[in-house]
Formats: sequence, structure tokens, C-alpha cells
Amino acid sequence: MVAGSLVVGLLPLSLSYALSSVVADIAWFLFRKQRAALADNYRLMLGGNPSGRCTASLTRSAFRHLARNTVDFFRFPHLSARAVEKMATVEGIEYLRQGIRSGKGGAIFVTGHIGNWELGGGVLASNGFPTNVVTESIAPAHSLFSKNRIAQLFLRYRTAVGMRVIALESAGPTSYRCLRRGHLLVLLGDRDISKTGIRVAMFGRDVMVPRGPAVLALRFGVPIFTGCLIRRRSGRYHGIVDPAIEFRPSGDFQKDVRELTELVTGRIEKYVRRFPDQWFVFERINAGEET
Repeated sequence: MVAGSLVVGLLPLSLSYALSSVVADIAWFLFRKQRAALADNYRLMLGGNPSGRCTASLTRSAFRHLARNTVDFFRFPHLSARAVEKMATVEGIEYLRQGIRSGKGGAIFVTGHIGNWELGGGVLASNGFPTNVVTESIAPAHSLFSKNRIAQLFLRYRTAVGMRVIALESAGPTSYRCLRRGHLLVLLGDRDISKTGIRVAMFGRDVMVPRGPAVLALRFGVPIFTGCLIRRRSGRYHGIVDPAIEFRPSGDFQKDVRELTELVTGRIEKYVRRFPDQWFVFERINAGEET
């Protein structure tokens, strides 16, 4: 990662992106399991019986987008807050400002593995929001590198663009404190990494997604906003922030968690349908689906 950051810092950005496309095409060919899982997810999204050419085109484009995201991630240590802010236009940011100022505490922002979610946290921070992101553990035990070493590098890169990082393992109590202080809590809502999620419908199929956003919102009475940061053809980014999800609790907590999670998932589904080749979930979303 350090070497990648040094190289990206020295090369013209256009050349870094061009090289990343070559690496992406090689990865697309080599990582067949991940490519197949992504193709399966696209088939679910598209419905019917899409051609192999269609899913191959989407998966290859997704690998290339993810490679460019990686280039941008390597640039984080070289970017000022002003530079991060200039990388994106943001539509609907006023909804988030109003939500934070509502006096109800903080707010929850849910996105998915779509667009550049890493940079998205930096863009929120550069716009003046005290941005706390919950992240999963980095690197398996058999990695060639120390798990702690890689985690520290990810931490340093994320904090370089203004994010405050909350480890998934301690997310509960730290998230509570974050919301009590009136901060913004950013969560990913399309993969159940902790394996404690809830089954809801996505693309008409039964999938497991995190329940955390709904649980926190209901317990603390804070709003949930959703959005994403998408790369445009020009190479610049466009952020989307949708209004807070309107939801009136029934008093049945488990029922409310499910229904609010369904609304959150519906928002993410909308983004994926709109920008399919910028969605990066490399495992089948309906694995273990109940029949």
C-alpha cells in the first residue's frame, strides 16, 4: 500500500488510471470465483436471462472502476481537505445539514459497496460533517502481511481525508457515543459482514443485510439518510444524498427493525440499478437463501 501510494503520488493521474485498467483486466481474468459471484449478482438485479456477454461487460467494467477507486485511495495521504472537496459535486447535501442541525442528536448515513464509498466518507468530512465510519477487520490471519500492519495503513489513509474510524468489533458502544455527540455515523448496508443481520428482499430475492442502521436509528431516534458517490465519465465524482427515510415506529421493535431495514435496502437497490457497474459485492448476495 505504501509503495502504491508513492507510485500514484509520482505518476500523472491519467497514467495511474491507465495502468489500473491493465491491472483490472488481469484481475478480471484471474479472479474467476469473484467474477462469477459478481455476475450472479448482476443476473439477480437484471432479472430474466441476461446474456453472458452482458454480464461479462458489467463485471469487467466493475473491476476497472474498482481499480480506479484503489488509485484514488492511494492518493489519500497526498490530498488536502480542499482537494477532496473539489473532487466531487454533491446533490442533496442540504438534507444532511438539516438532519444534523435538527437537535435530535446525530444522524446515520447508509451507503453500499457502490461507487467510491471510501472517498465518500472523505467528501462528507471535507464538507464539515464530523464523519465516523464503521469498518471491517482487514487481512486474514494467513495474509503475507501483518493484519495489524494493514489495519494501521487503512486507518492512516482514512484519517488522512478526515474520517474517524470505528472498528466493527467495537462498533456498538462507540457508535452510541458518536450519535450522542451529534456526529454523523456512516455504515455500509449491503453486506452482512458480522453475520448478525436480517433477511429482507433485494432484487426480489431473500438476502441477508445488516440490521445495525435500523437498530441504532430506532434506539436513539436519529434519522437515516442514504446516498452514494459515483464516478462520472469525466473522472470526477458526483455524490447523491437522499432525504431522510420517513418512518413511524409501531412499538414492535423487531417488526420496526425489519421494516426500516427493508426501506434502507430499497434505497441501495435503487442506486445499484442506476449504476450497476459501480457495485462491488464479490460474493453471492443470496447465498444461503431460504427455500
